Amino acid sequence: MGNSLRDTMQSLRAMLIADSTVTGLVGNEVLMEHILDADQGTVPFPCIIFALAEGGSSSYARSHQRFVFDLYAYSKSTSDNAMAIYDAAYNVFQSARVTTDNVTLKGWLREVERPAAMYNGALSAFTVRGEWMALTAG
Repeated sequence: MGNSLRDTMQSLRAMLIADSTVTGLVGNEVLMEHILDADQGTVPFPCIIFALAEGGSSSYARSHQRFVFDLYAYSKSTSDNAMAIYDAAYNVFQSARVTTDNVTLKGWLREVERPAAMYNGALSAFTVRGEWMALTAG
């Protein structure tokens, strides 16, 4: 079996949830999709969201892949808190090897665009967004 993009994204989520600094800041609120309905009041804060930013590439034999994703850190309290959340994720991901026990893929991560801080008026929350690249083989 070749690379599965979904399995890779699940592995990234598992890496963040396994880190005590990250969970100390956001608990298990590491999401793999954007917030769809802020009006319902069901958005968990603080949280980390990561989502595919653009297409990538994969080998013909499905043995390796490259893709880019955005990592968002959200906080209701302050932009500094959002940056602290982003920094915790950065410390887990930067130049990290991607590997888990239940997935055969191996890979590597790096930040390709330093974070920008913003205020999301629709969510009434501060956010910090950076861009990442993942390279995996399996």
